[in-house]
Amino acid sequence: MKRRVNKLKGFVALLIMLLMLTSALPAFAVIVDVQDSIIPILSVEVQRQDQAVVGQEFEVVYNIKNISNKPAFNLLLGFTVEGNYNPFTLTAPEAIKQLDAGASATLTVKFKVADDARENTFRVTSTISCQDALMGQGANPSYSVIHDVKI
Repeated sequence: MKRRVNKLKGFVALLIMLLMLTSALPAFAVIVDVQDSIIPILSVEVQRQDQAVVGQEFEVVYNIKNISNKPAFNLLLGFTVEGNYNPFTLTAPEAIKQLDAGASATLTVKFKVADDARENTFRVTSTISCQDALMGQGANPSYSVIHDVKI
């Protein structure tokens, strides 16, 4: 009986050691997130901006460059205006379907100034959102540029 208890103690000790060893393994493991390796990185700049006039349309031309080695898909533009008053509406441009690694594209966007807009300088944040190679199942990164629009 004593011999069985000693064998059982040895087995339990071995089991505890194995559990301790396997619980420590994740600390030494290198974990690679596949999603990180497919996320495109974009730079966005305002290339040209027309003068904004009350009641009229004006254009903003954006230069978008894919500075990563991964393609970006379905690029769309959105915008916000700092503060609680937004005198602009956007005529949605067509999406850029694909921007390959290292490639550049221009996006011309028409904004309209409201007929009752106040003359002021407005801080606009224009944001380009895109999809990675998982097409919406993975990350949907977005990149912004801030520019002032004076009416």
